[in-house]
Amino acid sequence: MRIKLIIFIIIILLPVSFLIIFNDSRWEYIDCLNECNKGNNVPRELCNYPMVQKLIDHGKCWWSDMTPLPD
Repeated sequence: MRIKLIIFIIIILLPVSFLIIFNDSRWEYIDCLNECNKGNNVPRELCNYPMVQKLIDHGKCWWSDMTPLPD
């Protein structure tokens, strides 16, 4: 019984954990936040996340298809 449990963990849970760790959209989200915090423009198609939208609303950065508002 214990052997079956170990095999289940290796076959099922290991690939799932790799998908969570190496999920591209998570790294894309972090890249978008980093670019926005630097004050760079970010592409709307890739960075349409609520936190990025909040930074844009506060004037930290802007969408790449828009020009920044003058201060």
